[in-house]
Amino acid sequence: MNFGQEITLYIIALAVFLVIDLLWLGVIAKERYRKALKKFMVKKFKPERALAFYAIYIVGMLIMVLVPAVNEDSLGIAMFRGTAYGFFTYATYGMTNWAVVEKWPTKVTFEDIAWGTFLGFSVATISFNIYTAIFV
Repeated sequence: MNFGQEITLYIIALAVFLVIDLLWLGVIAKERYRKALKKFMVKKFKPERALAFYAIYIVGMLIMVLVPAVNEDSLGIAMFRGTAYGFFTYATYGMTNWAVVEKWPTKVTFEDIAWGTFLGFSVATISFNIYTAIFV
């Protein structure tokens, strides 16, 4: 892959991630998080912080998942590594909070790990399929 193709893959993956994650956070799990994390939530949403997370997460996904999958032309690699990437990134976050934040909800930790695992799988699989449909 050349740099232009990597940028294109980044944009695809970022768009896919945003659609899926915002649907989850803004619709499906909105009230669940609000109720469980009420005392931890900021008073005013700070979009620049969320965008920083999304930008960094997708760079990692490109390096660890999507570029290797595209280079090998392997949907299986995208699916497996995407699942693993989602699991390990969200487990790191959730388990760290669970370990160091007083009264961090156990349920949120494991729901987030499940969500991150699904999200990693979905973003990698969909992004790989879109990219290969366009460029391969």
